[in-house]
Amino acid sequence: MSRFEPQVVALRQMRDETADTAERRGAMNITIRDRWSEEEVVRLVGAREDYVSIKSGTLIEHPEFRLHMARSLCGLANAGGGRLVLGVDANGVPDGVPATCADQTPTRAWLQELIPELLDPRPEAWKVHEVEPARHSAIPSGRVLLVVEIRGARAETGRSHRSTVDGTWWYTYPASVGRKAEAVNG
Repeated sequence: MSRFEPQVVALRQMRDETADTAERRGAMNITIRDRWSEEEVVRLVGAREDYVSIKSGTLIEHPEFRLHMARSLCGLANAGGGRLVLGVDANGVPDGVPATCADQTPTRAWLQELIPELLDPRPEAWKVHEVEPARHSAIPSGRVLLVVEIRGARAETGRSHRSTVDGTWWYTYPASVGRKAEAVNG
């Protein structure tokens, strides 16, 4: 037995445990929903679940919006899938995004078309939802909340998603692992 064999066995075991955990939590089989209500988003944001990214609505006006979205979506897709809530600030308060773009295209439709341009390969599935406001909504007038659901490539393809904006592979880890998102340059 070589002195490296126990390390190789340990690494294989870690890989198998990680795959088993991802399989048990259903990351590769994220269910893309038909709709999201404001109440459901409030619960989702409050739960601070793994594989949920929360971004302020001000991000959409940032000059590097495409880069920030590519990084977040790439990380979620490489984790097998997840959700990005766009329009909630760091304190959990809805700040929303404009309902329409400058050309009057609904922001939801614009973002739905943008997502496949941000990742290589294209995600297996994705959907951008405009959140249905509550009767007594906290969403600012003239603004909307968006939920992006994304499912990454299947593990058997052996391909990770890369950001087409900066050419980097981004990875997101659950909080229980104790690692922050990281980049791997190609």
